[in-house]
Formats: sequence, C-alpha cells, structure tokens
Amino acid sequence: MNKEEHILLNDPAIPFCEADTLFVVKDQSKFKDIKVLGSILDSFLIVKDKTIVCTAKDQLNCAVVDSFTINLLRPHPEKLCLVTVDSATNKNAIVYEKTALKNTKLFRIYKQGSTFNQFDLLTERAYGEVNVYIDNLSNPEAYSDFYKVTAVDSCGYESVLSSYHKTMHLSASQGINDRVELRWEPYEGLGFPTVNIYRGSNPQNMQLLAARPGNTISYSDINPPRGVLYYQTEIIAPNVCEIKRSGDFVVSSRSNIDFASATATNDLLKFKWDVTPTNQDHVYKIRIDESILRTYYTMIDGMGRTLLKDKLDSKEVLLNLEQFSAGVYYVVVGASVKKIIRL
Repeated sequence: MNKEEHILLNDPAIPFCEADTLFVVKDQSKFKDIKVLGSILDSFLIVKDKTIVCTAKDQLNCAVVDSFTINLLRPHPEKLCLVTVDSATNKNAIVYEKTALKNTKLFRIYKQGSTFNQFDLLTERAYGEVNVYIDNLSNPEAYSDFYKVTAVDSCGYESVLSSYHKTMHLSASQGINDRVELRWEPYEGLGFPTVNIYRGSNPQNMQLLAARPGNTISYSDINPPRGVLYYQTEIIAPNVCEIKRSGDFVVSSRSNIDFASATATNDLLKFKWDVTPTNQDHVYKIRIDESILRTYYTMIDGMGRTLLKDKLDSKEVLLNLEQFSAGVYYVVVGASVKKIIRL
C-alpha cells in the first residue's frame, strides 16, 4: 500500500450535532474494507465527543490507520447585559450578550410571570437581529420584571437559562413637612456601587438630585420646590453593553418615572378630592369639594404627556379610560396628584 494513502474526512471543521450520522465511503479501487471503531460499518451515529480510529485494508491486506476527533456542537450560554426602562416607549428594554462565531442560530428571552421563579418564553430573536428587545407587554410604572435568556445553536439545542436581571421600580409619595418620599425596588442581576436619583419639573428635563450607595432603597427629598415633581433612579453598569449593528452603547439602567406633589400640607387641605373606580369597566369617578369647583383636572401618563384635561363643573366627574392601554395614570388637580391603574 502506498504509505501516503489516508482515510480522509472531507471537512473536519464542520460542526457535529448529537445524533448526526456519519457515513463511511471507501475508494473501492484502493481499499477492500474500512473498520471504524473495530468494526466494518457503513455509517455510525454520533452520541458524544470521541476520537474515531479508522483502519483501511487493501486487496493485499496491507493496512493504514488514521483517526479524527469529533467535537459535538454545544450551545454557547449567553447572558443578559442589562435591562432598563426605554425612554422612547416607556417599556422595558432587554439587552443581551451576542457572542460571534458560536454557531448560534437564535436567542430566547424568558420572563417571570405570576408564579415565583417560573420563567415563560417571551420571544425568540434571530441571531441577525439587533440584541435589544422592547417588551411591549411590560408595565414599568406598576411593577418590576425579571428576565432570563438562552441561546439556540444550529443543531437546535438550547443552552441553560442565564441568571436573571430585574428592573428597578420607583414609587414617589408626599410625606410630612413638605417632603417627597422615594422608595424603590433595587436592580438585581449585577453589582453597582451607586444609585443616582434624578428630579425635574417634567420628565424631559431632570437633573441629578443625589447619589447614594448602591444598597440604598429610599430617599427623602426634604426641600423640594413647589409643584408637581418627577423622579427617576439610575444605576451605572460595571460593563458597557454594545448594541450590535447599530454601534450604540448602553451604560446604565433607569427605573420608571414617578412623581409627587411638593405642596405644603396646609395648602393641600383646600384640595379635598379623590378619584375612585366605578362598577363600570375602565371608568373612574373624580369627587371634589365644592370649594374647588370650576378648577381644572389633568390626566397624564408616566411620561408626563397630557391625555385628558377639563374643567370640574360638578362635584362628580367621570373619567372613561377605555381608549387607553393598561397602565398607570395620574390625575392632577391644582398641585395635588393621585394615581389610578387601568387594568
């Protein structure tokens, strides 16, 4: 036998999937038989990583031995980079890692529902899509959310679930002595040294109010200016998240925007009013004291956009929210604010 004759694998760089079948094809002009793993086989099933030894004999029973190693393709375990509230949509944005050259076909994003530690499939994202997803089913004004991600390879196998990331949720309320009290659910999923607190007279123009240690979950704004004030919390991620294809970067996660009135308590006594649900779906009732008749009410969303505005010409006014999507809304009378949740 010519010593330069070998058993050739067409392309040893091809990734193998579990349960793939390799076919043994011999050059009958050169070889009488080929043994794979000690047996004469036409094909064999790939079930695990293995070094395959092949022995070929020619018509004179001269033998040549060759081998190759099978490395099964396995899904690359990706992870989330950051979750945040998107300023353009007021919905949660999920940014996930996207590692090149790992034979990843798609990503799956999972979300915790109403059952603790049960993560249900939210969406699938093709590898070629940008690695940020807007969760249009989220309601960051009402609650925080938990997310995980997996990767699915070209064999169709899915990686294990990543560790979770959880968004922040901020609540602002009027306290005593003209204070505004802030409490928030902290970000979970990565470490951060500092929480930044922002305040402004509208959501589009907020300034840094304070920076507190990362384990802080509350803050008292003891000398706020008068009127309705907007608040938001932020953490800076330890690593920059790159948005593939767009070339953009995400460096921080922000909470929902909440707001409260900083009007003095004695002034608020003049504004005797309330808003409550009725027995009609999506209909709420504003009840006011006679002393504030003919003032105006305004209903706004979490982004500070005015949705409804009218004069309070009677002691009871109905608000029909049927045209609006589920979420948190705010009714403002004078400088007093009350929250309603449309389910």
